[in-house]
Amino acid sequence: MSKKILLVEPKTRTSYPPLGLMKIATYHKLLGDEVHFVIGKDRHSQMQMWDYIYITSVFTYDFKSLIDTVHFYSDNLFNFERIQIGGISATLLAEDVEKATGITPHKGLLDSEDLFLRDCATRDGELSYLLDCGACIDNLPPDYSIFDEKQRAKYSKVVDNAFFFFATKGCPNKCGFCAVQTLEPKYKKYLPVTKRVDYMRKHFGDRAGLLLLDNNIAASTKYYDILDEIIDCGYGAGAKMLSLKNGRKTYKHRYVDFNQGVDLRLMDERKMKKMAQIAIKPLRLAFDDIALEERYEDKMRLAIDCGIDNLSNYMLYNFKDKPADLYRRFEVNMRILNDHPDTKIFSFPMRYSPIQETHRKYIGEHWSKREVRATQLVLNATHGIVSHKRKFFRRAFGHDQRTFEKQLFLPYDYIINRDICEYDTGLIAQWHKDFDKLASTELSEFKSIVRDGIVKEIPTTSNMKINKLLEHYEGEYASIRKINEFANRVKLVQQKDENVA
Repeated sequence: MSKKILLVEPKTRTSYPPLGLMKIATYHKLLGDEVHFVIGKDRHSQMQMWDYIYITSVFTYDFKSLIDTVHFYSDNLFNFERIQIGGISATLLAEDVEKATGITPHKGLLDSEDLFLRDCATRDGELSYLLDCGACIDNLPPDYSIFDEKQRAKYSKVVDNAFFFFATKGCPNKCGFCAVQTLEPKYKKYLPVTKRVDYMRKHFGDRAGLLLLDNNIAASTKYYDILDEIIDCGYGAGAKMLSLKNGRKTYKHRYVDFNQGVDLRLMDERKMKKMAQIAIKPLRLAFDDIALEERYEDKMRLAIDCGIDNLSNYMLYNFKDKPADLYRRFEVNMRILNDHPDTKIFSFPMRYSPIQETHRKYIGEHWSKREVRATQLVLNATHGIVSHKRKFFRRAFGHDQRTFEKQLFLPYDYIINRDICEYDTGLIAQWHKDFDKLASTELSEFKSIVRDGIVKEIPTTSNMKINKLLEHYEGEYASIRKINEFANRVKLVQQKDENVA
């Protein structure tokens, strides 16, 4: 007898579809079950009885949303013992989840051998690859059909454009800032590519892209085999996908994105040349430490020499680095671009927060709250991207390291209203003049006053130059409060709409 299955993703700040739930959907549909997917707290679904309710989790700082969602569905006491919780934050904060909900979450991957799936793999050629890599839910292809039109719109960037999965699992590195060693503790060097792409093409249609979530593809001893499979699936360099639009033939460029980045330390010339044979766009290399400067620059230039002209990098900040280190990393890219003006390099600075914290308040030992927040405000304006265009970069981050470090101490409202305060009122120019008048000891005193964020009450010091500079911060609290109040009103409207649904 078929069962009724509810899949739930709590409200999150990600536009990536819930891959784990999509694999669970494939599993239950193979069993002949009825599968329904919702986002957040759906009143109609909450009032029904389900055989199983699977609730996933993503970011630890969305912990409250996860707990609220579990309570919402467990309020229907018929379903309490049918709820299963899993995912990233449920794994990292398992004890907290159980304490808050009374439900013991599933930790880690759904990688237990399943006799039903082994039987399917024996009988079904489409799933026969499971016999080689493990007959478990985690190795199933995701189900793209579970989303309705509105849900699909949220995830359209991925769902409509790419097949996404893993070709390897885990990472042999044990970086202190990374959760992979907990989420995927065992490194798996190879998961078949071709069979899963064939399955998804047959059931859901073709996609122009391959979005691979591997945490360290370069560490795999099957690296070349995986890339050969990618090429055989039609994702070689320069490949295009034929599609019909309004009865006319159109072509889309194929692309491959190892979205979690490639370990530059493991990339040599042979591996890079192989990477250039697939439709890589972009090639992402992590540049988390200024100590990697020489190796990073060598590998970026090697990639360009091999014919890869669309590059990206992740830059961890607020960890053990300093603000100056972040700017120096930006400068490396500018230096490379100066020699290769036709190349694109986009940087994605990523703020470090301890992986088991449910908030994002952590401040690194070499940063201040004001500097972290100011960096975020600049990145908000650039949509989280540091552009490869020099003019744009200098406008956003400064002409040199000293200017960048100074700008991190600008009043927040000057950063938010940059054009007005720079061109219309001249307040930013005046701030720079007042800032530059301070001697080193005066500068230290000033920074000690503003370093912890918004200054609600402006103190009066015995130094007139510091007092003059502090005048720029008098309207900061009121301005930011208005922005926060507006954001809260928007959030309340969204919650009201969710509750009505």
